[in-house]
Amino acid sequence: MLLGPDARNGVLSLMLLLGLTVLCLVFPCRYFLTERDNPAPMVIGTVAAFCSISFFLLTACTDPGFIPRQNGPFSEGPTQASRIDLVHEGQSRDFPVRGALVKVRYCITCCLYRPPRTSHCHKCDACVERFDHHCPWVGNCVGKRNYSYFLGFLLSTAAMAGFGIVVSCVHLQKLTEDKEQESESFDRASREAVPSWLVLLLCFPAFLFVTGLLCFHFYLLTLGKTTYERLKKSYKTYHPFSRNGPISYLRSVICCQRTISLIKWRNSAGKRSDYVATSPASLAFRLRSFESPRSQTSLKTGQEEQFGSGSNGLSVPHTADRSP
Repeated sequence: MLLGPDARNGVLSLMLLLGLTVLCLVFPCRYFLTERDNPAPMVIGTVAAFCSISFFLLTACTDPGFIPRQNGPFSEGPTQASRIDLVHEGQSRDFPVRGALVKVRYCITCCLYRPPRTSHCHKCDACVERFDHHCPWVGNCVGKRNYSYFLGFLLSTAAMAGFGIVVSCVHLQKLTEDKEQESESFDRASREAVPSWLVLLLCFPAFLFVTGLLCFHFYLLTLGKTTYERLKKSYKTYHPFSRNGPISYLRSVICCQRTISLIKWRNSAGKRSDYVATSPASLAFRLRSFESPRSQTSLKTGQEEQFGSGSNGLSVPHTADRSP
C-alpha cells in the first residue's frame, strides 16, 4: 500500500531511485559499454537497480501486519464469540509467554487487545503486528510481514549506492587519462563528466546513511528486538521472543514463511468476515501460538479461527478448517 498518509514521500523516493538509476546507467555505465567494450558495469548496475526498486515496491505495497479495527468499544468479534467485558481505557493484562509475563494493552482506537509485540502506528492509525517503525521513505509501516523485504531493500540500495560511487570514480579516472593523452586539462574532462559527478554526490551520502541503517538493523537482529522495542527499552532482563539465540532469530525473521494477511481485501469494509482473525477474543490463541507449534502452523496453513467462551473476559479459541 504505497498508500497511506506518506504516499507522497514514497512516490518521491521511488522517483529518486529511478532518476539515480537512469543517471548511472546512461552515462558512466554506457561509457564502459561503448568506449571500453566492457558490459560488466551495465549488467551489475541493472541488477542492483532492479533489486533495489523491487524490494522498495514490495516493502511499500505489502501489508506490514495491520490488524483491522473492531466494532467497539465492547467488540463482539466474529460469530458466536463472547463479548469482552469491563474494558477500561489503558487497561492491560499479563500473560505468561515462554516463562515471562508479557503485558498486553487494550487499544482504545482499534478496540482490541494488542497481541504481543504489536503497537499502534499513529501515522497509519492502525495496530501493526511486530511493529518495527514507520518508514517515511517507503510511505508504509515496517512490521511482521514486510520486515524481510525492508532488509532486502536496505542491502540492495547500499550495494547500488556503493556501485555508483565506484563506477563514477573509475569513469572520471578514465576520462582524465584520455584527456591527458590528448594534452587537455582535468577541468575539461570534469565538464564532460558532470553526470558522473552528480551520481557521486548523490550516492556517497546515500551509501553512508543506508549502510549505517543496515548495520543498526543487523545489530537489532542479534538482540532479537525491533526498533520500537529498542527505543522503548523493552525486555531488559529476559526476552521471551529471541528464539534461542541470534542465529535462530535471524533465520525466523528472514527465512520464515510470511503469515496470512489479516486484511480481507476482496471483501467490502465492515463485513463481519473482515474481522474473523482479529477479534480481541483471539488474543489467547495468539499467545498460545508462541508456545505451541501446532497453533503456529494453523496460522500458516490458513485455518480459520473459531472461538468459544473462556475465562478472564477473553474467549478461548479452537481451530477449524476453512471451508472452500
